[in-house]
Amino acid sequence: MAKKQQKGQLYHTLLSMSILPLVIAGCIITIFSYRTFTRTMHAEVKDSLQNTAETVAAMYDFLYPGNYKLIGDTAYDLVKGGQVLTGDYSIIDTVREKTGIEITLFYYDTRILTTITDEEGSRIIGTGAAKKIVEDVLEGNTPHFYTNTSINGKTYFAYYSPLHNSDGSIIGMIYAGKPRATVTDSVRRAVTPIFITAAASLLH
Repeated sequence: MAKKQQKGQLYHTLLSMSILPLVIAGCIITIFSYRTFTRTMHAEVKDSLQNTAETVAAMYDFLYPGNYKLIGDTAYDLVKGGQVLTGDYSIIDTVREKTGIEITLFYYDTRILTTITDEEGSRIIGTGAAKKIVEDVLEGNTPHFYTNTSINGKTYFAYYSPLHNSDGSIIGMIYAGKPRATVTDSVRRAVTPIFITAAASLLH
């Protein structure tokens, strides 16, 4: 009886010793896969947002050659090449519909055109960019990619690029963004099968 108990204890000990490394290895593989895929996804999102922002800016340049300027005495309109842009959402709405990417056109730090809406479905025009973004993009005259930008209570992956007139002066920014939750869900869906496969292999 004692020998049987010893054999049973030995068996369980050996089993634990053989399974534990597999469990650790499975956890390491899952964590590594998650981190690697997350980095890859972030890089792809950045490229996608950058390309979209540059494309939209090029579309405005092509359709309305000329400089941006603000006109009006009390009610102001953003104009490009003689074309009033204020209130014309055709371009950015089409891009939003085709790509799922939110677009905003800023005059300096103020949203003039945007696809982003509030809880009631109204566009958040007239609202300002965060101080950090103004410092990085406008004052620094440099495009920036952010992975955790809060806009109207929602977190986005965001790409901001300064807009220039023909004399090189900065007149505003163009923004392209995607909800962070959307990207996180994509990462989770991609990694889940890896985790399930690792867990299933251990059970066998």
